[in-house]
Amino acid sequence: MTDVSENVVVPEHNILKVVGDLSIFEVGKFHEELVLLNQQEGPLEVDLSQVDRIDSSAVQVIVAATRSGRIRLTGYSQELQERFEQIGFAQFLPLRS
Repeated sequence: MTDVSENVVVPEHNILKVVGDLSIFEVGKFHEELVLLNQQEGPLEVDLSQVDRIDSSAVQVIVAATRSGRIRLTGYSQELQERFEQIGFAQFLPLRS
């Protein structure tokens, strides 16, 4: 599992776990981690359960990454869902079960 923070580890088990803020300041590193994740085989997951804040730059990177159909988003909060809705990208989130 990868934690997008100061200590970045190679993705294990095809999961990228994002911790903290995901804004324009972190989006470059986040994009690098998504590229590494996308090199893994099989289904891929981005766990957003520990994201505090997200901005439109990160949403755009997430949307681009999920368009392949290989990456699914998990653990996103109601607040993150509302942020996606505010900028018109809610259709890219998986339905909550």
